[in-house]
Amino acid sequence: MPDLTFVTGNADKLSSAIQVSAVYGISLKQASPEVEEVQGEDPEHIARRKAEVAFELLRAPLVVSDDSWWIHGLNGFPGPYMKSMNHWLNTDDFLRLTAGLTDRSVTLTKLLVYQDEETQKIIRHDVQGQILTESRGNSNVPWAKLVVLNGDHGRTIAEVYEQKIDLDQRQSAQVWHSFFEWYKQDRV
Repeated sequence: MPDLTFVTGNADKLSSAIQVSAVYGISLKQASPEVEEVQGEDPEHIARRKAEVAFELLRAPLVVSDDSWWIHGLNGFPGPYMKSMNHWLNTDDFLRLTAGLTDRSVTLTKLLVYQDEETQKIIRHDVQGQILTESRGNSNVPWAKLVVLNGDHGRTIAEVYEQKIDLDQRQSAQVWHSFFEWYKQDRV
């Protein structure tokens, strides 16, 4: 089976994907072309367009990943804008933003889009979690120090990546398992 290109500049996403791909005997290679992302509130449209643009640049079968964060106490804000929020806000800003929330639940929507000459396939997986009232762990991503996702045994995202604990077994990695099961089945 030929290598598959994962278009990402995110080292944590790459690390998780490689751990899961190894389970399926699939080799991932990374590419990080400059892909201008469409802005909007529809995460599937954003992810699909990102895959199309990346394919136009690379002309090789590839997969892209896109995450959206739905803070329930903020009516779903910031959704697909979390990447920008992590640039604009630091951990203390996020703590102030969420300080008065009684509903501290959050949903991480993980999308993978496969693109080749003939096929575009989207895989979606939602992971529930909670926003903490204090930061834990070390990360350059402010939000990662404040969120505990279900299945991460009470650890923040930052703590999970620091400790490199079973990245392929996390609920947030299940989107990759679903993807590779489809990918292998479609290619056999």
